[in-house]
Amino acid sequence: MFRKPCTLKSRLLGNLSLVVLALIALSTVIGVSIAQIAAAKDRISKETAELSSLYSAKAGHYNWSTSLSNYLNYGIEFSGSIDPTKCVLGQCLYDTNNNSDPTFQTFLTAVEPVHNDLHAVGQEILELAKNGKVNEAKTRYTGEILPMVESLVSTLDERIEVINQQLADKNQTLSFLMVVSVTSTLVALVIVLIVLVFLFLFLKKEVLENLHALSDRIGRLASGNLTLDLPEENTLASVEMRNIRNSLADSVSELQNILKSSTSEWSISQKATLRSRARLSSAVIL
Repeated sequence: MFRKPCTLKSRLLGNLSLVVLALIALSTVIGVSIAQIAAAKDRISKETAELSSLYSAKAGHYNWSTSLSNYLNYGIEFSGSIDPTKCVLGQCLYDTNNNSDPTFQTFLTAVEPVHNDLHAVGQEILELAKNGKVNEAKTRYTGEILPMVESLVSTLDERIEVINQQLADKNQTLSFLMVVSVTSTLVALVIVLIVLVFLFLFLKKEVLENLHALSDRIGRLASGNLTLDLPEENTLASVEMRNIRNSLADSVSELQNILKSSTSEWSISQKATLRSRARLSSAVIL
């Protein structure tokens, strides 16, 4: 079967180019996968921190309510914060790291008014108690603070559920990205290995085996054997091997021509010598 010839240099460069492209693809896949995995881990870390803050805020506002109740009923000093931005929930609500999450903005819109009102009413109740209006303060505590705390905790629970679902999804995505990363890396490595194997086979068949065959013919030619069975030109894929084969064939053909010419001249010389001897013999007899 006829094969279009090419130089060994172009063939080697072609195979090496495939190796380089495979390595570039491998590096790209690994780089993209690492970046995606790092981004997923960062989002998981932020949401885990927010989840921890929400649990702390939930417990903290129960404690805040209890501390206010103890102040009204037993005169124990109130240990909570009146400023809504200073408590655990306030710090979480106004953390700029959460602004990029659209679901957080929905949560902020729902919880911020309740949270601010809770702290504002708490401050009013403390002022009433300090001014001696303890019963009025207790009434407002029961009628306003407790429902607000339950509403706040309910909103926090909804946000906690959302975050838990997001974390589950992101952990699943992270696992998928890691599988894709490992699989892509293995596939790229297999491609590189296959290209290297084909490169080795090419060098073995097109270079080493053909050189060995031609070297064997050259050895036989050196020993005087001019009947060489050279491989067909179209069976050699490289230009260099074809040039070596053709040069060897030309050399053999030229030697054969020289040998035929020398044999012909020797035959003519022998015939002339015989004729001369025959004339001499005839002359002697006469």
